[in-house]
Amino acid sequence: MQLLAGDSALVTGAASGIGRGIAKALAAEGVRLVLSDVSLEPGRMLAEELGAVFIEADLSQKSAAHHLFEKARAELQKISIFVHSPTLGFGMTQA
Repeated sequence: MQLLAGDSALVTGAASGIGRGIAKALAAEGVRLVLSDVSLEPGRMLAEELGAVFIEADLSQKSAAHHLFEKARAELQKISIFVHSPTLGFGMTQA
């Protein structure tokens, strides 16, 4: 039984790790997905695998969050589930 079938979700940090696992679990439950990550190619590949939409976004930039939500809302009409699972700090340097 798919308890979440028909719901829609935006998952950030979806290209790897916990975000990827959550995206796969939601897809298995019949949730329509918009996936987001800074890692373009792995994100696109996962979106293709899951039948989802991928939007590249670097959420360390404030303007990117607003842009991401607008695009996700346009794709899904409604976001009933939001998963924020970014990878923070790894490989990043302070300017």
